[in-house]
Amino acid sequence: MQQQQVDQVPQNHSSLNDFLRHDPTKFNGEATPDEADSWLRQNEKIFRVITCSEEQKLTYASFLLVGEAEYWWESMQQLMTVRGEAVNWE
Repeated sequence: MQQQQVDQVPQNHSSLNDFLRHDPTKFNGEATPDEADSWLRQNEKIFRVITCSEEQKLTYASFLLVGEAEYWWESMQQLMTVRGEAVNWE
């Protein structure tokens, strides 16, 4: 009986490998606003398919940032932390 209860627990957590299997595009910040919006929409689709938490969305999207975009994000995280602002996907 206990085994049946364990089997019925839904899998609510995705892994980085689940996310990467969908071949998301890296983002370097050298994009038009429309291209940046398209990148965000592409990732949102993947997040819905693999059922990501808000924390996972932030972690997985920031994993895709490279070059100037990565440096920008690190600076923004520090600034938000200093200001006491929540660092989240929204």
